[in-house]
Amino acid sequence: MGILDFAREGAAKQLAEQVTAALSKLDIQGLDVAVDEGVVTLTGTAASNDVKTKAAEALASLDGIKQIKNELSVEAPAVEGTEKSETGENVYSVVAGDTLWGLSERFYGDGSKFMKIFEANREVWKDYNYDPNVIYVGWKLVIPQA
Repeated sequence: MGILDFAREGAAKQLAEQVTAALSKLDIQGLDVAVDEGVVTLTGTAASNDVKTKAAEALASLDGIKQIKNELSVEAPAVEGTEKSETGENVYSVVAGDTLWGLSERFYGDGSKFMKIFEANREVWKDYNYDPNVIYVGWKLVIPQA
């Protein structure tokens, strides 16, 4: 390992520390910052899509960053009717008026992600020809992380 390698390694470590400090006030669980030749990769779980967006914005003003790979996952928000299972998964009890699209909007901020909920609960639809348009009050649906 040459002196340039040590210099690069030191610069990457310093940049990672700056990134961590810049994100310290945001609600991100398990934050991990990787730096490789100016490319910063963020992993962990953000409390919301807003926090995920703010993380990238907070880094825009730091010197030495060529690219930001924001790979933060987003924690499903607390929604009335949701409880935690023994395994730590979010479980939602369907109420009148619910649709998979609507649940996806509430939990992920994006209705088009409804198939995540459907796939996580595929067995529930077994007797209904796996039709995601069928949904009944009282069903308990696992809501996977976004």
